[in-house]
Amino acid sequence: MAANSNSSEKRSQLFLQTVKIGKTEIPRSMIARCLYIEVADLTGPQLQLEVRDNSSYVVDQLGVKKGTILTCSFGDPQGIGNTTWTDTFEVLKAPQSADIVTIIAFSEKVKTLKVPASKPQFFVKKQPANIVRALATGLTVNADNFKKLGTYHLNMGQKPSGVLAQMAQEAGALCWVCRGSINVKSMATLSRQSPALTYEANNPKAALRINRFAKLNNDDQYIRSRQYRLMAYSPTKGLLTSGDKSWPVKMVSVDDQTALNNLSTFLLPKIDIEVTGNSAITPGLPMKVLIHNYNTESGLDESVPTKLVVKLAAHQEDRFGYVTRALLGVIYDGTN
Repeated sequence: MAANSNSSEKRSQLFLQTVKIGKTEIPRSMIARCLYIEVADLTGPQLQLEVRDNSSYVVDQLGVKKGTILTCSFGDPQGIGNTTWTDTFEVLKAPQSADIVTIIAFSEKVKTLKVPASKPQFFVKKQPANIVRALATGLTVNADNFKKLGTYHLNMGQKPSGVLAQMAQEAGALCWVCRGSINVKSMATLSRQSPALTYEANNPKAALRINRFAKLNNDDQYIRSRQYRLMAYSPTKGLLTSGDKSWPVKMVSVDDQTALNNLSTFLLPKIDIEVTGNSAITPGLPMKVLIHNYNTESGLDESVPTKLVVKLAAHQEDRFGYVTRALLGVIYDGTN
């Protein structure tokens, strides 16, 4: 009976199921707040835990400090998303204030990609999937096929994450790590995919409702910070250019016109939404968003595109419940 009771208690968690240090589990009742952030680049996943530790159990007995590895189980198997997964995080710091220890951690697998290489690796005319597989060992590779093969060098002292980010950018793709997989997805393909979820605001009859939203309205500033007249030199084709002649000039080291054009393509944030917790919301997910002006009879707010792609997903669980906040955007071709 006790085993069944414990199993039921674990299944009842809204998002964060367990946190272990080695084989020792931090009592779930001690964790007051969990914030788990996934990003459509190599700056995540990130984890923040607030732990009530008035007896110094976590700090003194479990020894949580910089470098400690946490094994965390996430998901909402009885919720909207109906998914579960396990990931490992390396603690960056664990400051204490009164009886609360705030554990700030970063994905162990992604942190490994940011360690300077001790030996060089060379990739000549390879598909991104092959390059990723060689650099991101221990992760499942989920990559699109691309027409153009890439040639890249990982030099001694260079970070693999830098090579992966450059490769994705030149291929017009997003590269990110999420739930045990490293993804390389063409932005053009993402923009054509059918939405996996549909969320609506100001429609009480909607199956999935937006609780809060904020239109970002900063397109011009965001675009200008990434808008350049790109130039590169090709040994066979001479000078290559991309972008308007009035834009600031920036020299880059590519030798292909398609790759040069792809450097100007990015995911432009359009709206920030908060919804009831849904673990199915992840970076790179195509979504349909309908913002009704006042109700379903007053029409849609046409300033917000209906088809968007998730750029960032933040899952937060605390004593008030479980919510998901997502930053969504559209694929923008910066050459026009």
